[in-house]
Amino acid sequence: MTADELQRIGEGLYGPNWQGPMATALEVNITTMRRWARGGQLIPSRVAADIVRLIVVRRDQISELLAEMAVPAGS
Repeated sequence: MTADELQRIGEGLYGPNWQGPMATALEVNITTMRRWARGGQLIPSRVAADIVRLIVVRRDQISELLAEMAVPAGS
């Protein structure tokens, strides 16, 4: 995972101030998250796998919300 991918995912999950919330969700130090975000340190593959899990959880949450609102997914 690249720093650009990390930023796109972080912003998609948590908005423009994503680094703190994502660091908390991944249980990593904010300084480490900032290093990853600027490309100063490689993102470990286990962290990339954890990020995929965060995306899946958010997708499922959104799907549930859409179902509650009776809005077809993809509308």
